[in-house]
Amino acid sequence: MNIYKFPFQIDVSGIYQEVLNNPNCWNFDRSSETLEVQQHTKTIPLRSGKRRRAVRLWDSHEYFDTILVPYFPMSMGFVSWFEEKYGGECGRIAIVKLPSEKKVYPHIDYGDYYRKRDRFHLVLNGMYEYNVGNEREIFSAGDLFWFESQKTHHTRNMSDVDRLVLIFDMKDSKFREIMQVDTKG
Repeated sequence: MNIYKFPFQIDVSGIYQEVLNNPNCWNFDRSSETLEVQQHTKTIPLRSGKRRRAVRLWDSHEYFDTILVPYFPMSMGFVSWFEEKYGGECGRIAIVKLPSEKKVYPHIDYGDYYRKRDRFHLVLNGMYEYNVGNEREIFSAGDLFWFESQKTHHTRNMSDVDRLVLIFDMKDSKFREIMQVDTKG
């Protein structure tokens, strides 16, 4: 299994409203636009990786809350709820926008940081196709899912609105045991 969709819906209306209420936050960090595979995305970083000399960002296990966190209390509250329910420690957190009919191209999340964490998406708006390895799923607002970021993955926004997603990484989460998920197959 490369993708696991949680068997319940999340009310994302409050988190979605936070995003709508803070349009200037999309201009805070434009680094995702420089990555060829993510050239169509925009990001609101809430918890970012610390850059250290001689340590590549994808190998850094250090992170910090950005100055944008106070504008997104419901987003951060959701991540805190996830930590309490499923255990573990949250690493990086971002809200990512992908415009209508645009793609994030195939890639793997390389590095020690990603090898030691599980990546989750909480869909805030839009509908999109997500591909991981040979698996394909369709997700829309309220869906929460995990995927194997160490395998080739890519996405396509299938809707006529921006795909908005809260992305967060967890270290030592017990979601597999709690949800009785076999993510090794």
